[in-house]
Amino acid sequence: MENKSSMRIVMGAVAFLVGIGLLVIVFLMSYSLFNSEFILPKDAQNKDIIGLLTNYGVSFLVKVVTLFIMTIVASILSNKGISLIFKDEVKKN
Repeated sequence: MENKSSMRIVMGAVAFLVGIGLLVIVFLMSYSLFNSEFILPKDAQNKDIIGLLTNYGVSFLVKVVTLFIMTIVASILSNKGISLIFKDEVKKN
């Protein structure tokens, strides 16, 4: 019985650390995303600007949605790791 409990604690700790690692990666990715400069090509013509800005806007939106989804997944994974670690303590109290 104690072997299962210690294995669950180890798996919970691993899940928690992976979740925290993913959160750090997401924060670093978002930091680099929001610190990057918006540079228009020098040869962009006036008629081409709308298409170019639309392309940049859609690309930015996809990156933000991806970061949002990664943040949710990492938070859920960290929460699951914590709940695995403290599962018996909640039942005892």
